[in-house]
Amino acid sequence: MCNLSLPCRLRAVRTLLCAVMLFLLAGGCGHKTVLPPVAAGGDSVLPAQGQRHRLAVVRTAQALVGVPYRWGGSSPQQGFDCSGLVWWVMRHNGIAVPRMTDGQAQTGTAVAPAQAAAGDIAVFRIGYGGLHTAVISGSGTMVHSPKSGSTVREESYLSRYWLPRLVTVRRILP
Repeated sequence: MCNLSLPCRLRAVRTLLCAVMLFLLAGGCGHKTVLPPVAAGGDSVLPAQGQRHRLAVVRTAQALVGVPYRWGGSSPQQGFDCSGLVWWVMRHNGIAVPRMTDGQAQTGTAVAPAQAAAGDIAVFRIGYGGLHTAVISGSGTMVHSPKSGSTVREESYLSRYWLPRLVTVRRILP
C-alpha cells in the first residue's frame, strides 16, 4: 500500500467520509411506505377518506414550512423546488401525482378557483411562461416553495402578486 503520503491520507479520509455519509443516509431506509394502487395516467386510486385525508395533506405541507428551496429538490433533507414539494407531500400521504410542474398542472380535475379546497393543487404562470405549483392549505392560503434563497412558506394566493397568475386549481383528492 502507500506510505501515508498526503494524497493517500486524503483518499483515505475521503473514502471514510463517503462511507459514513452512506451509512447515515441508509439509516432512513429501514421502513417501507406502502402507497395505494396507481391508475393509468398517474392519478391515484384512493379510498373515500374525504376531509380527514385533505387535512393530513395540509398538515404534512405545513410541517415543511422553513425547509430551504432547492432547484430539483424533492425531500425535506435536500430541500424542495415547487413541484418537488407538491410531489413529496402528496406521495407522503399515499397520493401519486407527476413529479414535474407541467404534469401536475394537468393531473386530477380542474375546479373553479372559487371552489378550491384544502389539499388541492394551485398552478400559477410566472415569469417567461414558467409554471409554479402549490398545495392549497385553506381558504385563500397555500404552502409552496417559492424561489432560490427562500424557504417553504404559507401565504395567501389571493394577493396582488399570486391571484392574477393563477392558471388552474386541480382537485386530486375526492
